[in-house]
Amino acid sequence: MQRYLELLETIGSPRLAACAAGLAGVPLPAYRAPAEWYGFPPALIPIWSDGSGPNYLGIWKHWFTPRPPSFVETSVDAGHRTVEIARTEEQFLAYIAIASMTVHDGVHAGLQEFARRTGIPNLQELDEGTATSGDDPAAFPHLSTFASAIPLESASASSYDGTFPVPGSASTAMASSFEFKETLFPVPPRLPPWLDRHRDKPSLFESYLRDGGWQAAWLTLNSTGWTYRDAARAARSLAARSPDALCRRVLETWSALAAQHRGGY
Repeated sequence: MQRYLELLETIGSPRLAACAAGLAGVPLPAYRAPAEWYGFPPALIPIWSDGSGPNYLGIWKHWFTPRPPSFVETSVDAGHRTVEIARTEEQFLAYIAIASMTVHDGVHAGLQEFARRTGIPNLQELDEGTATSGDDPAAFPHLSTFASAIPLESASASSYDGTFPVPGSASTAMASSFEFKETLFPVPPRLPPWLDRHRDKPSLFESYLRDGGWQAAWLTLNSTGWTYRDAARAARSLAARSPDALCRRVLETWSALAAQHRGGY
């Protein structure tokens, strides 16, 4: 997982890389840094992992699409269900601080050190917010950090203006299956082929790759219906054709781990 620390310097920032390396501390007792491999889709750039879930906190980035990166929590045992918890780095760090305050019943020395190292400027405001609302994401928009670019976990479907899929939006056309709640999964005819659980994903991926459909190939690779070893081979094929050097690094890093992992997603 060492190569993910290097990727975070470019895809995220030096302070996120410091978080992922454990240099800023980890103020959540269940999470560890550096993250460990329990299996996850290639769209995830892990920052921390919780082996009891297993769960990940990290960056979710869809290459070959205009979608900007988001910060997410991915639950491995829940079918790699991925929830957008923040849309900016500042929101992600605030989310961590709020979760830590809730676990420890307020600001504590480890959190103060984490805030100092990562530059969280409004620890007192966050603490006052948790005093009334705890860690309820629906209350986060009352905080200055979440006043705009509200993540899906904190927004209503009608007010959300991000790129995760919500009912009635066009975002399904650039979504992967892990981004949907089970009850909101799209149905035909509004179903891109890679979201069809009955389609053979390796064959579908190859057809997109053969026709130069990088976006559809990527979204297919990031939807359910793969063994890790088949997905690793597909990721290497896409990396060999990708015009983006950073994307190639992501795919090569992920495929090296996935090729050794049993099971699938």
